[in-house]
Amino acid sequence: MRGNAEHSLVGWEPAGWGFWLRWTLISAIGFALSFIVAAILGTLWGVFLTLFGANPNVGLALGALLLGLGVGAVIGLLQWFVLHRYLSRSGWWIAASAVGAGLGFAVALVVSGAANGWLLGGIVGGLVGGALIGFLQWRVLRDALAQGASYIWIGASAVAWALAMALIGIGMDSVARGTATMRPGIILVALLGLVGMIIASAITGAVLLWLLRHPASRPQ
Repeated sequence: MRGNAEHSLVGWEPAGWGFWLRWTLISAIGFALSFIVAAILGTLWGVFLTLFGANPNVGLALGALLLGLGVGAVIGLLQWFVLHRYLSRSGWWIAASAVGAGLGFAVALVVSGAANGWLLGGIVGGLVGGALIGFLQWRVLRDALAQGASYIWIGASAVAWALAMALIGIGMDSVARGTATMRPGIILVALLGLVGMIIASAITGAVLLWLLRHPASRPQ
């Protein structure tokens, strides 16, 4: 029973390619801004670990979770500015993005340490985090879109985030192996991450555009 679907579309208008372009650009801008947030959070977390002498491994895992929460929240917030005109309850999109990205970053760190390489960690973390992001975001989308579309959105989110974090992993590996020195390496990671987010946003934007063009049936 999806009787509340008629209330889930706000000022409904068919989504066009302008939506896709706005989604892709705003997500890329969100990723760029999230680097500033990540730098601030990383600095504060480092001070906290120094003051309280926390276990390094636990500190790194929690730090990755914290960074992921920050990155996901910033990207989710900017995506909300595009999405809220199409869906009600879209404010939950921000929380869904933050929680999923936080877990994805933490998983990426753990897998990278076990595999001694950031590329694999990025792929696995992106798949896990992206799938969780997609699942949680679907809780926002489900009343407006066709019921069977959940698998499409979750899969698209997982693949998109895996691609983005794989590129970040390539940059991190170049720093870890000494191919790039620290400062140029950070710039490389940021640039690869930005390229990855543009690609990921183009994928999720295209899928979301298609889904918005196939909304749930509304009562007559």
